[in-house]
Amino acid sequence: MYFLGANLLGQLKTTAAYSWLNVGKDQFNLYKLPGASNQTRFLLGSGSFISEVAHVATMGSEPEDQGLVSVDLSEGRSPDEIAATVCWHAEKGAIMIGNKVGNRWAYIHRHSWLVFASAEERCKVGAAGLWTPMPPFTAQQSDMLPACC
Repeated sequence: MYFLGANLLGQLKTTAAYSWLNVGKDQFNLYKLPGASNQTRFLLGSGSFISEVAHVATMGSEPEDQGLVSVDLSEGRSPDEIAATVCWHAEKGAIMIGNKVGNRWAYIHRHSWLVFASAEERCKVGAAGLWTPMPPFTAQQSDMLPACC
C-alpha cells in the first residue's frame, strides 16, 4: 500500500513493485493519539509525504463508497476527524486499519489496486483487509494494539 501524493481523490493504492521502487511512498508511521485505553486511536502518517495521513472516508456522493484516503494536515482537520482504528491480528502477524469508530475496514478490492473500506464486521473482512508491516512489529509494538479477533 502506498500514498500517491497530490491527486484528486487521495485514495491509497497497492502495488506488487519492490519497496525500493516506491521511493518511500509505501512507508508509514503510526502515531497513537492520547485518550482512554478503550478508545485507542491513531494517525496513520506517510513516511514520504510528512504532512499527509491516511484515514477511512467517504469518496463521492454515496455514503457506502468509502476508501482509505490521504489528507494533508495543513487543511486543519481535527485529529478526531482523521483518526484511524488499528488492531493486531496475532495469528497472521498483520494489522487492520479502520475508521475512527471501527465499523469500516481498509481492504484490497477485487480487480483493483485501490484501497477501499468494507462495512463487514472486523473479523469477517478476511485476508484482503490484513496489512503486514515490514519489518514485522516487535512483541512490544504489537502488544500496544488491541486484538482484531
